Amino acid sequence: MSAVDFGTTDKDDNSIHIINIASNNVILDGITISNGYASDLSASFGAVGAAIIKSFSMTELTIKNSTIKNNISFTAGAIYAGFNGGNGDGTFIIENTIFDNNLAAFGSGIYSFSNNNASVTTNTINCLFTNNVSKDRFSTQGLGGSAMWLKAFGIASTYDTNITNCTFANNQDNATATGVDKAVVGLGQSNGVMSSTVSNSIFYLSLIHI
Repeated sequence: MSAVDFGTTDKDDNSIHIINIASNNVILDGITISNGYASDLSASFGAVGAAIIKSFSMTELTIKNSTIKNNISFTAGAIYAGFNGGNGDGTFIIENTIFDNNLAAFGSGIYSFSNNNASVTTNTINCLFTNNVSKDRFSTQGLGGSAMWLKAFGIASTYDTNITNCTFANNQDNATATGVDKAVVGLGQSNGVMSSTVSNSIFYLSLIHI
C-alpha cells in the first residue's frame, strides 16, 4: 500500500465526506470507508472528516468491526466528531476497528472534541491504528496526533476517554508547529476538563517530530 499525500491528484473527484451523519444513535458495523478527500478549504467543514463527519447535536455514535483507510483531510480527522452541550451526554464508541494510512494536519485517524457545556465519553476498544500520518500541509504547519486527537475544548465541558486493548504501530507525526506537544495520541484540554485511561495497549515503531 502506498502512502497517501496532500499533493495527490488522483482523488480530486472523490467525496469530501463519505458519510455525513445527522441523525442520532447511529451504529456503523462491518463496513470499509476509504479514499475520502476533504480538500475544500473554502467550504465550512470542507477540509475535515474525509471518512465520517457527524452533526454537533448528535449524541450517540458507534463504529465497530470496520476499516477506515486511505483518507485525506486537509485539516483534521478521517473521523471528525464534535459534540455540543445541551443535547444530553455524548457517547462515542469505536470497537474492533482498523485505522490505516490516513493523513491530516492533525488528528489524522480521529479528531473529537467537546464544545461549551458538553459532556462526552469516548471508548476505544480492540482497535488498530497503523501507518497514519500527521504532517504539514504545504506551507501550513501541522500539529500532531497521527492516530487521534481528543480534546475538552469548550467552556464547562468534560471529555472522558478510555483506550483499551488497542495497538498503535508505525504512525508518524511529522508536523512542525511549535508550542505543541507532539504525540501519536493527543489528549488535551483548553477550556474544559479531560480525563483519560489507557490500559492494555501497545505503542511501537512510531516517529514523532520534536
